[in-house]
Parts: sequence; C-alpha cells; structure tokens
Amino acid sequence: MDPIWLSVSEAAKLGGIQTKTVRRAIQADSVKYKVVKNRYLIEFSSIITYLRAKTKLKNLKTFLKSISGD
Repeated sequence: MDPIWLSVSEAAKLGGIQTKTVRRAIQADSVKYKVVKNRYLIEFSSIITYLRAKTKLKNLKTFLKSISGD
C-alpha cells in the first residue's frame, strides 16, 4: 500500500499544532517527508508517530477527537 502524504498545513490541522511545529519536525528529521514542486509533503504515519511522542495532552485530545469523528 502506498503511503498517504500530507501538506504541512494538513499535518498541522490534523495534530492541532502550528505549521512552524511541523516545519521544526522536518528540520530535525523527526518525520518522513519529501519535496514536490518546492512543497514539503509529510508521510501520514510519520506525523502520527511524532504527534504521539511530542504533543502536549491538550493537543493530543484535539488530535484524537479529530480522527475519531466526534
């Protein structure tokens, strides 16, 4: 199965974090990414792993709520 790729803004919305936090994760090589037409694309499973390890409880609740559909 092919991985799902998200833009920086999509990854930020998904995790309830700011885009600069996603960009910091890219700079630190904390997430898998690729560059397409000068845009970063982040692998979905990679951002999930990052969010689980790094986000604060408030943001984690927002994230879990967003993926559960509540």
